[in-house]
Amino acid sequence: MRALVLVPVLLLAGCASAPAGFSLDVQLTGVRLSAVESVRLVITPAVADPMPRFSAPDLGSYEDGGVLISVDDDGQLVLLVTGEYFRENAVPTGEGDLDPRLSLELWSDDTVRRAGPTIRGAVVGGGFEVASGSAFLPEWPLPLGDRFTFTMPCTAGRESMCRPSGP
Repeated sequence: MRALVLVPVLLLAGCASAPAGFSLDVQLTGVRLSAVESVRLVITPAVADPMPRFSAPDLGSYEDGGVLISVDDDGQLVLLVTGEYFRENAVPTGEGDLDPRLSLELWSDDTVRRAGPTIRGAVVGGGFEVASGSAFLPEWPLPLGDRFTFTMPCTAGRESMCRPSGP
């Protein structure tokens, strides 16, 4: 089994207890902050990796239940961010509450650089998947202090759900 620990930590200025790690920025495009009910991220080890499973002993609930971490039966690392946590901590980068970005601080105790895993994500809004994306991380783990932006655009045909009217 692959010896990895991945823990999201709320990025707070002056927070000395946060472990040194790398940042994963979840960037939504064409989506209003108010439309987000949940965000699911799945990180899959590279196929060529000789140890293609995540093994994370610190699974569970973080940030007062706002971020849930698990490893599925296929060895993929699953992060579920609640809509409430996302709406309270993401920062809109567009007009009004459009194009929110959530920064997560991640770390791994894996001391060997490995081929980069795949990250897939989906945003649920109005009971439907309204945005999704996938990307390859350049390596695992990313070097300390690095930042990776993972973008999920509004799904074609779901624009009215990505940008609901109202407050």
